[in-house]
Amino acid sequence: MKRITILAAMHGTETYGIDLYNAFVEAHPVLADHVQLIIGNELAYEKKVRYIDVDMNRHYGQVGTSHESKEIGRVEALLESFAPDYIIDVHTTKRDSGVFFISDEPNDIRRAIFDMLTIDVCVMKDSVVKSSFIGAHGNAVSLEYSLKSISEYTTDTFLSALANLIEEKPGEGQGTVYNVSKLISKDEWAKYAGIKNYDEKAEGVALMVPVDNSEMDAEYYGFWCKT
Repeated sequence: MKRITILAAMHGTETYGIDLYNAFVEAHPVLADHVQLIIGNELAYEKKVRYIDVDMNRHYGQVGTSHESKEIGRVEALLESFAPDYIIDVHTTKRDSGVFFISDEPNDIRRAIFDMLTIDVCVMKDSVVKSSFIGAHGNAVSLEYSLKSISEYTTDTFLSALANLIEEKPGEGQGTVYNVSKLISKDEWAKYAGIKNYDEKAEGVALMVPVDNSEMDAEYYGFWCKT
C-alpha cells in the first residue's frame, strides 16, 4: 500500500484539507496510518490569515529568515520522516473555478494522482510553480477547490479516491489536461470584461478567472491555457 501526505493550510485561511483528512480517518480508520496530515503554515492557520511574512507557496528555493522560511524547514523535516509516495497539497479559492489539479511537469507519479479523480489538470511551467511546494517535489500536485464547489459530494468523492490510491486500486482516470501558456494579466482581464472560466480567446482558454476584485486571492488573474 502507498503512503500519502495531505498538506493543508499552506495558506492559513485554506483549511479544507484538514477537513478532508479528518473525514478520511473517520471513514477509513484501518488506512489512517498510511496518511499524514501536515498543516503547512501553523501560525497563519491559528491567526486565520493567508501568511505571516511572505506567501509560503511562492518562497520555495529562496533563502531567508521569514516565518515562512522556518515553516518550510519544518514541513520538509516531517516529509522526510514519513517518506510519502504521493503528496496532495490541498488549496481553496474564492474564484468559482470548480475542482482541478495544478501540477508542475507531469511524470508517472503525478499521473497516478491525477487518476484519482476525473477533474481537469492545469500544468504550469513558469516561475510561480517553480517557486512553489509542488515545484520542489516531483511526487506532489496541488488539488484546488473553489469554495462554491465544496460539498458533501466533493468530500465523499475524495475519500473514496484517496482509499483507492493508497490501496493501489484503479482510479477514475484523469480529466482534460490544460497546459498553462501564461498567466492572465490585469490588463488582459480588463480587456475581456466579464470573461469566465473556459471562455476561449485568442490567447487561449481562460481558467481560474475572478469575477471581480472581491475574488482576488492571488496576484494573477487566471491562466491562459492550451489543450
